[in-house]
Amino acid sequence: MSRPLESAPATPEPAPAPERRDLRRTARVLLRPLAVYAASRAAVLVSLWLVTRLQPGQSMTELFKTWDGNLYLQIIEGGYPEFPDDRGIFAFFPLYPLTSRAAAALPGLGALEAGLLVGAVAGCAAAVLLWLLCRELLDERTADRAVALFAFFPGSFVLSMVYSEGLMIALAAGCLWALVRHQWLLAGVLAALATASRPNAIALIVACAWAAGMAVHARRDWRSLVAPALAPLGVLAYFGLLWVRTGDPLTWFTVQRELWEERVTPMALIDDLRVFVAAPFENTNTTAVVIGAAVSAVGLVMLVRSPLPSVLSVYAAVVIAMAACSETLGTRPRFVLTAFPIFFAFALRLQGVAFSAVLGLSATLLGGFTMISVATLLFTP
Repeated sequence: MSRPLESAPATPEPAPAPERRDLRRTARVLLRPLAVYAASRAAVLVSLWLVTRLQPGQSMTELFKTWDGNLYLQIIEGGYPEFPDDRGIFAFFPLYPLTSRAAAALPGLGALEAGLLVGAVAGCAAAVLLWLLCRELLDERTADRAVALFAFFPGSFVLSMVYSEGLMIALAAGCLWALVRHQWLLAGVLAALATASRPNAIALIVACAWAAGMAVHARRDWRSLVAPALAPLGVLAYFGLLWVRTGDPLTWFTVQRELWEERVTPMALIDDLRVFVAAPFENTNTTAVVIGAAVSAVGLVMLVRSPLPSVLSVYAAVVIAMAACSETLGTRPRFVLTAFPIFFAFALRLQGVAFSAVLGLSATLLGGFTMISVATLLFTP
């Protein structure tokens, strides 16, 4: 009698490679900051839509490009003008509008769509990089809270408009992440790009110099000096281009002073405080500056006293100081937003009901500030 054939044992499924498992987990984890950021953008879009309902003559297209957005669109559409025509546009740093100009070459994209696309991608990148940096230094839960506070901060509505803050913040977060990981070349390159995007990204030059100085002092890590060496190249390249075009190495400063009436003085915030004390809440823009200064001061103190690396405090302090010394702009919400390490400090302290209350208040203010800023002169971005 023949023996029945025994069934062959089932071949076990190969276990996923460790790299694949890590990649999948990372993708799932990064959905958290992206989901929070998407929720905040939905709040901004609803606020803009409400403006079109309350003011029937307004359109979403017009609202997306209000204030500085119209000037950025001029650069996206036609580049920088010949000197001296419209030289006021020279005040706007080139990385964001020129990146958007390149994106406008994609099929089906006009200047506005390209600007919004670059801003949307940069905003998502900023949320993810903030989360990664905070997780690196603290933990995932704190990173979740920090991104939520950042995304729903009242000034964050500009991240959904034709503005350059999103690109600058993404590059700055990447630079600080590289600095704390001692990736000096990457930090320098990202800082150089950031300093070509906005004037207050100059704070990264100081941050790179601080981090490099500490690395040299503690470990004689001379390679760290590449970061501060590369960091100013973006702003220097732009100033050099303006020099070649106009024959004046100080063109940017001249434009700021003569056309935009911008003055930098350590007394700027003191003057705003005097106006506020003399007539509280009469000037809504001054009120926004004073409240922004108070939030910045509290956040900076908490940041300095936190266990976070000092380079984050240095960067935030320089950004806040630059805003506080601006006579025409001051510590408005969108400038406070760029000092994003303070949200790490707030996230450390705020938990449970306190965090929920602050986040709810911030989200409410985000909606209100969005509507008032694009529809009236009461609050200018």
